[in-house]
Amino acid sequence: MMMTSEVERLIFALDELAREADSFARESWDLSRDIGGLSGSMTDISSTISLETSHRAARNAHEQAIAIARAARSYTDRL
Repeated sequence: MMMTSEVERLIFALDELAREADSFARESWDLSRDIGGLSGSMTDISSTISLETSHRAARNAHEQAIAIARAARSYTDRL
């Protein structure tokens, strides 16, 4: 069984991960918009699609990290 301090460190680490994922998602979205605005060439379209996929993956990681952190917080609240 994890000690409360270990769970607290886990929550903190997951929160940091969620913030980093959110930051990455925002940056990749901004970049994909910038690339999409440059021109309509196939290369730009391909890059935009790739960055949008990265954006979705980062957002999913962010949501999962938040869910895990909430579950860990709920667990520690019950201790």
